[in-house]
Amino acid sequence: MKDSRSERLKIDYTRSISRVYTDSVKAIIETTSSLDVLSCVSAADRTGSWDLPSWVPNWEMYKTPIIADRPISYDEQRAMGTTVARVSFENSSGKEILLASGICFGKVVGLIDPLINVDAERMGDKAGIANLEYLSLYHQLPPVFKKLSTLALPNRLSGESFRRTCSLGLLGHNVDDSFRELLDELPLESLDNEEAPSSTLESPIKRFGYSNRTMASALVNRSIFLVKPTNMGKRQLSYEIGIGEAKAVQESDLVCPLEGCGTPLILRPMGSQHVVVCATYVDSLMTGFGMSCMREGLFEAQIFHLV
Repeated sequence: MKDSRSERLKIDYTRSISRVYTDSVKAIIETTSSLDVLSCVSAADRTGSWDLPSWVPNWEMYKTPIIADRPISYDEQRAMGTTVARVSFENSSGKEILLASGICFGKVVGLIDPLINVDAERMGDKAGIANLEYLSLYHQLPPVFKKLSTLALPNRLSGESFRRTCSLGLLGHNVDDSFRELLDELPLESLDNEEAPSSTLESPIKRFGYSNRTMASALVNRSIFLVKPTNMGKRQLSYEIGIGEAKAVQESDLVCPLEGCGTPLILRPMGSQHVVVCATYVDSLMTGFGMSCMREGLFEAQIFHLV
């Protein structure tokens, strides 16, 4: 921690690692008026050795994204618009609690975990072997969409929303890659036709190298789920599709955009409090749809006690 009277770092060797992590995150939040640091949290990275609050990332387990990785959040995507984090901190019985404002958009009602089954190590092997894994990944996506569609009945899922979700939203951005062409060839709308040809699935694998790698990095070690909106009033919002960390998200978890956080978060109710599970990508929420719904009176802002 920095001494206010000096530019030199003052190291306190009596502090535990968990204390340093917690105080660092508190300082980041207070300095930036942002909760973006919470998007680094993953419940799957927790170990029993440190008593970290759920809203503090386990930096020892945090992995820097690889070159081909697409982070789950972009500057253009702000789930709660330009809001700043309105937060406070409490200490109750030795527990650090973060109080943050936001909305509960919906509940996880259907889950496929993992989203796909592939050998990630083989994807980094020579081209011929890697292409077999990419082809396997590509073949698995239409059945995943079909299963999600069945879980959503009588609601109808959008194939375009599924494609955007699999690209983490980059289909709508002007980027120099081939995601649009690659994902447009997914035969989602023809799934009801059992005789629909599948041979065309092999051609994109041979044409797109970088797109295959980036699609894989977006989908490997992820779960995919349905979100049922819990809005007020007579207007029933459509089911949404979300992507989160594998082995972390559970049914009945909540999808909650928080003020000052670029990505929606998966929160798990624990009585009157909530545990931060991980960040999530829900396509419609990434550009402020939740905030618009709140202005329309479909959702009410609430204070979440994050432990």
